[in-house]
Parts: sequence; structure tokens; C-alpha cells
Amino acid sequence: MAEEFQKKAQDEVAGLIRETVDPSSWSRIRGASVNSTNGRLVVTQTEANQKAIANLLDQLREARGAQVEVGGNIARQRAEGILSEDQDADLSGKAEFQRFVARNY
Repeated sequence: MAEEFQKKAQDEVAGLIRETVDPSSWSRIRGASVNSTNGRLVVTQTEANQKAIANLLDQLREARGAQVEVGGNIARQRAEGILSEDQDADLSGKAEFQRFVARNY
């Protein structure tokens, strides 16, 4: 089960990389690829695109930290009865959350 989750997460990150960083280069540049090997993503790309990928991954790590913090606050609020189970706590797509991440991370 954990391996399936890890594989799915890796596939999603690989797809995001291909969609975000110079999308046309993945078919245009011979040998450009993103592969999952032993729980790691291996990227073959130009030097400029490698730097762009590193920047994207840094941004994802920063946003993930904010999401973990928000998730912990949501769990605490639910435990204290402040936030009910049926309330929408997914903030990732909301402009307020994006501003919070930009300000704090």
C-alpha cells in the first residue's frame, strides 16, 4: 500500500515537472526524461531546465511545509470541536491559502 502511494506521488511529480518546465522540450530534446528508480526521480534534461526543475521542487517543498502546518491545525481544531468533519478544509486551491504560503514560506 505504501509503495503504491509512493509510486503514485512520484508519477504526479514527474507529470508536474513535464507540464511545468519547458513542456515542448520533453519530446524535442533527445534523451530528456523523468524516471522513477528505487524511490527517486531521475531527470535527464538540459542544464537550464535542471535548474528550473530544482526551483520547482524547492517551491513544492515550501508549499508542502505550509500544508502540513495547516493540516495539523485542522486536525487540532476538529479535535477541539471548532471545525466539524463536514466542513471543507481543503485550502490548497483558495487564493487566501496561496497568499499565506507566499507570505510565510
